[in-house]
Amino acid sequence: MTEKELLYAEDTISHLNQMEQICTSLVEELNNKELIKIIEKIVKKSSSSHDDLINLLKNKEEGKDE
Repeated sequence: MTEKELLYAEDTISHLNQMEQICTSLVEELNNKELIKIIEKIVKKSSSSHDDLINLLKNKEEGKDE
């Protein structure tokens, strides 16, 4: 991966982490169960995307292209 691609990946990971933190804080403040469910789904998808990106980078680092 190029340096620019790595910077994009780093930014994406940072944004995903920030979004998860914001959503988690928001859930603690909400009373609407439907809205909480929706935000929890968003957090789950964000976490999954974060993990997928980290695994992709680890595989690239180890020389395992998928």
